[in-house]
Amino acid sequence: VIYYDTGTKLRFHYNPYDSNPSTVSTASSNSHPINEWHHVVAVNDENDAAAGGKLYVNTGLEGTAERAIAMNGNLFYGMQNGNTQASNCIIAQSRIYSKALTAEEVTQNYDATKSRFE
Repeated sequence: VIYYDTGTKLRFHYNPYDSNPSTVSTASSNSHPINEWHHVVAVNDENDAAAGGKLYVNTGLEGTAERAIAMNGNLFYGMQNGNTQASNCIIAQSRIYSKALTAEEVTQNYDATKSRFE
């Protein structure tokens, strides 16, 4: 889940609800105004747990979780815990990749789409 945490800080949070629950969570280092377009990317490389989960906002790395974990649970967009904690937001685009994006790929995707939202 990616959501506004405290005020205008964005948070990437993943908590699989299976037999071995563990949480990956990190918040953005900067504030990001509500009601403005932001390119937000969460990266979780389950093949490199030591790399940690990463949160990019626009093109900057803004948070790193202590570890990455296997993605074997349900994935929710704009909500957490089914529909009990829905976000009041508009998701303009979403993509799921079968690999962890590099910082260069995050920047390339940002540059390729930002003109649609300026």
